[in-house]
Amino acid sequence: MSRWTRGHVRRRAFLRALGLGAAAAPWVPLLPSHAEDSPVPRRVIFVCFAHGVARDHWWATPTAEGLSLSPILAPLSDHAARLTVIEGLDNAPGLGQVGDQHNIAVGTLLTAMPLQADLGPGGHYLPGGPSIDRRLAPHLDDPDAPARPPLHLGVRTQGFSLSALDAGRPVRANDDPRAVYESSFGELSLPAADREHLAAQRTAARGLARARLEALVPTLPADDRQPLRDHLHALDALEASLDALGPPPPECLVPDPPPEVPHPTTPADADVPTLVRAQTELAVAALSCDLTRVITLQWGSSGNDGLRHVWQGFSQEFHTLAHLANGDDPHAHARFAQMNAWTMEQLAALLHGLAAVPQGDGTLLDHTTVVCCSGLSVQHHMGDLPVLVAGGGLSGGRVLSSPGVPIAALWLALAEHLGAPLEAFGDPEHDVGPLAGLS
Repeated sequence: MSRWTRGHVRRRAFLRALGLGAAAAPWVPLLPSHAEDSPVPRRVIFVCFAHGVARDHWWATPTAEGLSLSPILAPLSDHAARLTVIEGLDNAPGLGQVGDQHNIAVGTLLTAMPLQADLGPGGHYLPGGPSIDRRLAPHLDDPDAPARPPLHLGVRTQGFSLSALDAGRPVRANDDPRAVYESSFGELSLPAADREHLAAQRTAARGLARARLEALVPTLPADDRQPLRDHLHALDALEASLDALGPPPPECLVPDPPPEVPHPTTPADADVPTLVRAQTELAVAALSCDLTRVITLQWGSSGNDGLRHVWQGFSQEFHTLAHLANGDDPHAHARFAQMNAWTMEQLAALLHGLAAVPQGDGTLLDHTTVVCCSGLSVQHHMGDLPVLVAGGGLSGGRVLSSPGVPIAALWLALAEHLGAPLEAFGDPEHDVGPLAGLS
């Protein structure tokens, strides 16, 4: 993890990173994002990895001394007391849908809905409904404050969309850490005088634009005046809500710029670990500065993209080993388990980063629920998915057995835990209510 420095983070730059800046600028000023007397907010991160696991190396057993973890899960031992391993959950809509299994596995995981359309291999599909991250985000925002959109980070996702605004509206992850950093934190690297100059320019631009709009109103036909007045009133309300925001939280951490990686959206195999670390640091930084309260962190495309774990000394493709594992090739199975363990090392780094940030009466991890899962269990199967939950104030050190329960039940239970209960989520045919025992 790179060196961290404290700083004040402004939300306008982050909104711009998520595609909202063009619509909001120059109206949204560089104002702080958090009121000092606000209660500690609840947050959630969805970490999703590709191709499932070597099943017999993925297990946990509660003991008198704590949670005994399998070789794959052993990297999480420092956080075993905060860890819940959930066994038996099925991606029920995915199990029932015919088509490209890689598309279905990713595109249905967070929506719990069959794909609206499967348009061919390689991430070409349309989701069947909104994803749980998008459903939760508005409920985790402060009332009467500008929305904090979810942040979607990825590594070599190659068009496989985990998140969705609604049916037919996929949201792709941003696979370029430098682009995320520059949009979210880059302005903070400028000297103070330059930042003040930019702030003054934006203030002047807003004033000029407002004056021109107000001068335009009397020249318009009567039917066209009211929409423009409504727009001006909306801008007044937006600026008033931004003015009400207090300073950012004192634990706000600004990372150093991520390292340069050639072609970050189609990186060389050897650059993948660098990108994973960079996106992990950005996730922790964004949460520590309260830029967002919902993050999806997508590691891999789920397709046959040719990725090789060369940094672990493996020359066979990850996707190929995933098919050979859990079968009659013990050597492929062992190598695949080592790849899974490396993924859990990256999850452990995320948990360590969150636990290192003090917040309220605990740490950022105490106030952030981390869900880690894969859309596949073994090969192309979507039953008995590998699922972990950590942090967020949940009881840990346990195994929750839920054989045959649709994963939508987990998303409903998660919403309840986050104080944002939903009456229903996902495919009504697989609605069994919230998963029992999560909280």
